Amino acid sequence: MRIVHVCQATTRGGLLRVAETLARVQRARHEVAFASPLVPGTDELIAAHWPHGVDGNRALRALRALRRRVTDWRADAVIIHAGSPGEGAFAPLILRRRWTVAIVEHAPDVFPLARPLRDRVLFAIKRRADLWAAVSRAGARSIARRAGVPEARIAVLENGVPAPPDIPPGDASLRLPFEAGPVLLGAGRPDAIKGFDLFVAAARELASRHPALRFLWVGGERAFEAEPVRVVPFTDRLGWMIRRARAVVIPSRAEGLPALLLEAWAVRTPVLAARVGGIPELTERLGDDRWTFAPEDPARIAAAAEALLSDERLGIELAERGHALWQERYTPEAMAQRWEDALTHATAS
Repeated sequence: MRIVHVCQATTRGGLLRVAETLARVQRARHEVAFASPLVPGTDELIAAHWPHGVDGNRALRALRALRRRVTDWRADAVIIHAGSPGEGAFAPLILRRRWTVAIVEHAPDVFPLARPLRDRVLFAIKRRADLWAAVSRAGARSIARRAGVPEARIAVLENGVPAPPDIPPGDASLRLPFEAGPVLLGAGRPDAIKGFDLFVAAARELASRHPALRFLWVGGERAFEAEPVRVVPFTDRLGWMIRRARAVVIPSRAEGLPALLLEAWAVRTPVLAARVGGIPELTERLGDDRWTFAPEDPARIAAAAEALLSDERLGIELAERGHALWQERYTPEAMAQRWEDALTHATAS
């Protein structure tokens, strides 16, 4: 089977890391290509990037180039990785029936739609897909509610990630926070959806009581300080940082099934996360809610961090339980098998 992945992500965040991981594993069984505005993150990965612009909803040139690229690759199946419910550039791929079309909505609540007529049109197009999927049960419920379709219409195909690589940072300044004290690490765009303001507020509360504690956020367009939080751009050294953090903190107001969380569990780093999106489903599987906190509440973030800092055994226990769950369910191979079964069924249907 020839599989083409289409991903409009414009930063090397979790969505792109998950999409590239799936494509890389599928290469063992299929011919795989990858269409993205960004050059693939590893040399072994796939094909060409999509260099004609990233604003596919409005750029006709990009839309035509994408359709032509997929046609040239003679795709049997196209997997569209949607970061929001509305990428209009994907419509020609869905409406042309030369290939099986799968849409996976990674975070349907992150970018809520706001134009009723446009939303109805896009959802009508997406109903034409052979497979419409979310990465969590919460995501499936959200799509069903927004699109007015039965929840059973939306498949749940959970993410999987590899253990992040331990690449030493060449920049000595990236090592400095870890050498100076324990680090609480956040990652993603430093915006309201990712809860950056909540992270900063919690950090200020903690810094007054724990002067040795350091706070680092990875994902800004540039380096800057939001005292006491240091923000740095996305880097391929993120894995090194995850491995050495005292804990990874995910204060988001909306999420799908965060790659950052699964990557931390893969290397036995404790996670503290807001109960949003698919995160409560992980709590159900762990049977332990001590690693989560109520969203929108910096005081709860600070309290969860203090509990972890004061009890080393708690951090070890939570990290080990998370690692066991990652091994059981959230490896790249487990994700690829879920997709293999789903695509086989969709193609047969």
